[in-house]
Amino acid sequence: MNSNFLKILLTLMLSVSLGQAQQKGRTVTNLSPAQAAQAIKKNPEIIIIDIRTPAEFTKSHLPNARNIDFKSPDFEKKIAQLDRNKTYLMHCGSGGRSARSIPVWKKLGFKKILHLKTGLLGAEQVKLALEQK
Repeated sequence: MNSNFLKILLTLMLSVSLGQAQQKGRTVTNLSPAQAAQAIKKNPEIIIIDIRTPAEFTKSHLPNARNIDFKSPDFEKKIAQLDRNKTYLMHCGSGGRSARSIPVWKKLGFKKILHLKTGLLGAEQVKLALEQK
């Protein structure tokens, strides 16, 4: 093996190692609607963050959910104001926006994020209680 190859290999290994160390303690767990319902029942301290638009939120949302609009220009700033040590269950309408928001949560150093991967549509399928307005 040539020395350049070994240097590149060692650099890559070190980068991966450092990246894993930086991510240690930070988790995002994708949940099905049934798993999300269980998590909420098991831990009433979970904070529900609905990242849909205010208009979508007004139509229906999970009980006690907070609305932080993913499409808002200050989305990251509002997420940054949350306590990074608490557990959050976050979702959107069908899972797309919430999946795209995961890098923001990770970048800001949140420790435990539960992601309702099917969004609110999935929650309705398993009859999670919704507040209707």
